Amino acid sequence: MRKIPLLFVLIVAIGLVGLVGAGAGATVAAGAATASGDRAAAKSTGDDLVQQLMASSKGQACDTASKRGFVGRGASYLASCTGADGAFRFLVIVAAKPGGATVDYPYVKQRIDEVCKGSGGAVYSVGVKDRFVAMYLGRGVDTDAKAGAAAAYGLWSGLAQQLESTEGRFIAANSCANGRVVKKLV
Repeated sequence: MRKIPLLFVLIVAIGLVGLVGAGAGATVAAGAATASGDRAAAKSTGDDLVQQLMASSKGQACDTASKRGFVGRGASYLASCTGADGAFRFLVIVAAKPGGATVDYPYVKQRIDEVCKGSGGAVYSVGVKDRFVAMYLGRGVDTDAKAGAAAAYGLWSGLAQQLESTEGRFIAANSCANGRVVKKLV
């Protein structure tokens, strides 16, 4: 019976993502759309996550909402935002129908290609299988506090830690340059 309350918490919503301190970590009150893939819950979840990254009271990792809408014939809801200088990007894909939590969309590939061109950056992903995928993209290296990659790493690691004991959790971290992944970090 312990799994039922946890599942309920996960189903309620992916709550508040907020920056800690100068933008290093993230906080999430767990969840992600409904188990049945409710469109309204998927939209609310995606939009709420973007809003939290745009909230000035939380450190404002993003200043522009980039894209919001259903993709994959309504299977997923995609919401994204971009930092002021374009060095940081956030994308979240929330399942609106069973099987909808995938990153296999042209818009996602384009954002990854943008962050990876030239000297490159990092692509960090975390999510819960069949529920959602959150992607933090940043230019530069994560050891440079002023780089978009450092903000991406801090937010990603915060969410990854919060979901650590969640069944179905997955993480990925990659560095990239010249338009391709050059090193798988996790």
